[in-house]
Amino acid sequence: MGGVIYIINLIKSLNKLSDQEKPEIILFYNDKSKTFLNEIEYPYITLVYKKTKNDYIGYLLSFLHCKNIFEDGLISHYKLDGLFPLCDFPFSLGENNFKAAAWYPDLQHKFYPQYFSKLKILFREWRIKLIIKNASNIVLSSNDVYNHFKKFYNLKTKTNFHILKFTSITEGLVFPPIEDLKTKYDISSDYFIVSNQFWQHKNHIIVFKAIKLLKDANVNCKIVFTGMMEGNRNQFFIEEIKRLIIDFNLNEYVIFVGLISREHQLCLMKNSLAVIQPSLFEGWSTVIEDAKALKCQIIASNLDVHKEQLEYGKFGFLFEPTNEVELAKLLNDILTKNIILKPFVDNYQKLTIDFALAFINIFHN
Repeated sequence: MGGVIYIINLIKSLNKLSDQEKPEIILFYNDKSKTFLNEIEYPYITLVYKKTKNDYIGYLLSFLHCKNIFEDGLISHYKLDGLFPLCDFPFSLGENNFKAAAWYPDLQHKFYPQYFSKLKILFREWRIKLIIKNASNIVLSSNDVYNHFKKFYNLKTKTNFHILKFTSITEGLVFPPIEDLKTKYDISSDYFIVSNQFWQHKNHIIVFKAIKLLKDANVNCKIVFTGMMEGNRNQFFIEEIKRLIIDFNLNEYVIFVGLISREHQLCLMKNSLAVIQPSLFEGWSTVIEDAKALKCQIIASNLDVHKEQLEYGKFGFLFEPTNEVELAKLLNDILTKNIILKPFVDNYQKLTIDFALAFINIFHN
């Protein structure tokens, strides 16, 4: 979902440029993403179905044929001037007057290797080193990620790095009445919301610990959690969460709404007391960008990337992601109105246009 939302918002941001500035786009989609095509309205777009290649098989075929199979003739067939995001560079494309921009979200495996299999780490490392070797343009989501690349890899001077700070566009989405959603999802009072996938590094555990502290202090703090639980590939972590809720006796304080539509998700975020982003690691948090665009109060872990997104606490409250006492105090202060709320980002429209222009600039320099 993150990748789909990224591309949709990128095209929406380009739509905010003047007609003369808008590039012509050919959008390649697959079976998993085709259901989202109705969210895209853009005057100069061509939709092309393309079956996605398996990563491992794609690399094997590339080496067997001594060419980048992932590009697979797209450049010449569609007369492309640029290609984004091309995340696989087993070989350099070697096309004159053409720009393929690699994109890599983050280096989480360097900081939390315990969340990855040894094979996954090996493939990530291989892919990154081939990108650095063969790609002339690499797009990253934040200065924080760029600093990580400089720390862990020997970067080539001829490689152009571009920082493309994602923004979220919520205009045009039709939200249902919040009271209808509260009835639908059995939300009976004011609430905070956590809207992350259920992976260990998203740090849901610290939120449960904070809720327990508030419960023990007789504070009624309700928190809504979105995201798929049943059928989640990370089922052992889901079971850990369920055990923790039972051990802490939190059933009446937490509400799990599952995987819901984006309109429902954003509506619940917009009407919450605050959006909590407790993650231990991010490349650039889509949740925070959604919250900024919706003018929500934000409580986020004090990662360098979150500081970058929230201008060092100007537009959100920051807390140490292993400190449940600090998080519990922030929640209680907002509940009791014992804190000065943060201002909202008042120039988000400009940030969105800057996002679009920065994207176009990748292919002009």
